[in-house]
Amino acid sequence: MTSYTARMQVRETASANTVIISLTTENSRIVLGNTAGTIDLLIPAANTTTLTPGQYVYDLELVSGGGEVTRLLEGNFKVTAEVTR
Repeated sequence: MTSYTARMQVRETASANTVIISLTTENSRIVLGNTAGTIDLLIPAANTTTLTPGQYVYDLELVSGGGEVTRLLEGNFKVTAEVTR
């Protein structure tokens, strides 16, 4: 994966214009493990504490040095309000 970059976005819906969280190799929130083939996603607590409870969607893409995009993961998740304080 030495010639690859990666990107991931979280939005409220797939068609929403607003990006809630953006992770890329360029902003150091995605770290590619080169020959190990690992992918580390780093989301600061400051980003997760500001999430409004609700449903969100995401996808994770790898981009080759030649510009070919491969979607590795996609899905949705639910954020619930904190109960225990």
